[in-house]
Amino acid sequence: YEIVNKLQFFDNTLFTKCEIAGKSLVFGFDTGAEINALNIDAGDDILAAVRITGRSTLTGTGNQSVEIILGRMNNFKIGSLELLGMQTIITRLEDMSDAYGTKLDGILGYDFLARGRVIINVKKKELSFSLYDNFSNE
Repeated sequence: YEIVNKLQFFDNTLFTKCEIAGKSLVFGFDTGAEINALNIDAGDDILAAVRITGRSTLTGTGNQSVEIILGRMNNFKIGSLELLGMQTIITRLEDMSDAYGTKLDGILGYDFLARGRVIINVKKKELSFSLYDNFSNE
């Protein structure tokens, strides 16, 4: 296991800093999220690191529908670990930021968590990660 990043806690929610295209971003963890999410307002250089694969409609609370962009994140680093080709959606995360009480650039969900074993040390505020042996980065 490699300690890859420091963690931050706010209102019982776990956050960490990640990097896309050399820019530092704040990502929250959501173990119930089927897919990672990236804020559409993250910036053109960051969004350029996502290979677009399609578009879809997402229905949220109150039956409100929003268009989302589907893609694969590249140039993604968490600590010293680089992960390629993670599935993601690009959407607006203002409501999530408001709910969490902090600016949120993205959400790490299943496609991140499924790539290896994740250890969260709450006392030390550290995230350790070990990629699965049969993991393919693309």
